[in-house]
Formats: sequence, C-alpha cells, structure tokens
Amino acid sequence: MSRPSIHRYTKSNRNPMIALGATVLALTLISAPLGQSSISLSRHTLRQLATVIANKQGLDPKLVRAVVTVESSWRPGARSRKDALGLMQVHHPTWRHKHTRRDLLDPERNLLAGTAILRKYLNESSTLKEALRKYSGGEPEYYSKVKKAMKGA
Repeated sequence: MSRPSIHRYTKSNRNPMIALGATVLALTLISAPLGQSSISLSRHTLRQLATVIANKQGLDPKLVRAVVTVESSWRPGARSRKDALGLMQVHHPTWRHKHTRRDLLDPERNLLAGTAILRKYLNESSTLKEALRKYSGGEPEYYSKVKKAMKGA
C-alpha cells in the first residue's frame, strides 16, 4: 500500500511543507488550556508536525522523531519525575527562564523548544553522541536508544 503524497495536502505544489505546517498549526491553535487538545492530535499528525519543525530547525527529521519516541512515546502530556514535560521531555527547571509549563505541554511549542535545545547542543558538541548525552542529562544508554529508534522513524 503506497503512502499518500504530501502534495495531496495542498492545492499547489509550490510549497507543500508550508501548507502542511499551516494545517497542523490550525489544529494546535484550537486546543483547550494547558495543552489539552479539544480534538485528539493523532500520532500521524504529531509526526508531521515534528518533521516540519525539524526541517525548520535544520535538523534531521528522523533524529527528532527518534528523540520524541524515546522521550515520551509520542504522548504530548508526558511528565517525568524530574519535571521534564511534553513530547521532547524538556526539563522545566532548567529551561523555565524561556518556557512556561503551559508552553511545554503544547505539542508545537514543545517541539520548537526541544529542537532549539537539541540544535544548541549539536552546535556546542563535536559528535551526535555528545550532543545527545547533553540533551538527556547524561543518560549512558541514550545515544543507543535514539539510534535504534531512528531506524524505525
């Protein structure tokens, strides 16, 4: 079974990623307070949103989708015992000066925050392994988990 082309989501083929991003943004904007969506964003839609934001940040979409898989299993309202929030499990105590809890529980804002943090660590690091170690707060097996998840992303 072939997957539908992204070009089906827009009337013109000029820039389908913008049309897709606008559609996902519209879905995100009609959500209720604290990131509780009045409609259920499907995992497929969240994957599309992650892809659009990864491209916007200049990151490999497979890497971003793998991080989301490892961090939250695609649950937008995920919360850790260490107060990491959302799809990319952004550590609120570390990043509270830039992001509110409400922001981090919104899928689009969480992906924007998480990808910006990941981009920062990639810029500061000489290897992907080092950047992911920083992103995870030093978890020893994190790199292997993300690399494994990238194969299925």
